[in-house]
Amino acid sequence: MTTPFIQQSKTRGRQRQGSRITAALCGAVLLFATTAACASSTDDDTLTIRFASGFPEGNAISEGHMWWMDEVEERSNGRITFDRNFGGALYGALDIAPALQSNALDFGVFANSYQPAESPLGTITEMPFMTDNPVASAYAFNRLSTESDVFSAELESLGIQPIVFGAIDVGGAVTTQPLDSLEDFNGLSIRSVGAQGKALEALGANPIFMGADELYQSLERGVIDGAAPFALDTGPSMSLHEVAPHVTYLGMGVYVNVALGFSENVWAQVPEDLRDIMFDVTDDYYGGDAERILIEQYEAACEAYIEVEGSFTILDEGEIAAWREEIGDGILNEWKDFSVDNGVAANDVEQFLSDYRSMIAEFESTSDYQDGIRACAARAG
Repeated sequence: MTTPFIQQSKTRGRQRQGSRITAALCGAVLLFATTAACASSTDDDTLTIRFASGFPEGNAISEGHMWWMDEVEERSNGRITFDRNFGGALYGALDIAPALQSNALDFGVFANSYQPAESPLGTITEMPFMTDNPVASAYAFNRLSTESDVFSAELESLGIQPIVFGAIDVGGAVTTQPLDSLEDFNGLSIRSVGAQGKALEALGANPIFMGADELYQSLERGVIDGAAPFALDTGPSMSLHEVAPHVTYLGMGVYVNVALGFSENVWAQVPEDLRDIMFDVTDDYYGGDAERILIEQYEAACEAYIEVEGSFTILDEGEIAAWREEIGDGILNEWKDFSVDNGVAANDVEQFLSDYRSMIAEFESTSDYQDGIRACAARAG
């Protein structure tokens, strides 16, 4: 799949503009493996950047991040390298954004949903039934970070410099017991996030917020009955298929955005030519590699669920439509009000929502991507 409308110049213009940090910051973080000045650099400068993710390896989001870092290292001819720490080895999923904001960490994986009051617009991906195309959503976020003044300002205020928004597949439910209908959610304790949790609450579920790195033990001990929404490929990378082998397609669509971001201090020290390399790699990610990685990972996850004799349930479209109609615009209107309450002008909220939807539609017109749960259910028979 080729995406002909990637707008590199706008992306680069905004990300450079958003990184105007004073030269006084340059000595605050010991980033360079060899000596280099913030304002100037030579081809002999090398950078070692400490990276942290709460996600383990072996899923689409982590493999996408691995691919991105591999490409940057290769295209820079070794001038930049990443000290990689996955699976919460350095910081847990909920701790990475604060670590980046305090400049305790150089580079890491953060989700806007983990700090909603600081990034209310960034939680738009929590709105159910927006899109079943994760690359479209991630691509829209990347463009909005450069083309939307209000979202650019939100990210700058957050104190983290995003470089690429990663694609996580659509969210289904992974549960300890099989689900035959939406009615089966009644009374279940389900790990969920934000607005998606409210949608499940309408079914009688008890949504519980926790970091992804807490899921296995919580499922094993019976603290929760499942997680929803949750991407198919992420389950086996956390061994969740061992304790929650039943997968249900809910029709809720993409449910979260996860970004790679730099601390401000470190970004200020990255030379312009290395930033150019990073922007080029990001463009290539949306141009086809993100979709390829997603498919590879959900096919591997499908095998893992089949091996443990897990089940796949595709809920009746009429049942999903009735649920969607019941929810209506209530959750979306709550998101709008929440954004306004946290400092975003009402007309800016409406414009951001309109732009997000139109960018998704533009990308979807060039893509025939099918989500992993339905593809795997068809394969499993």
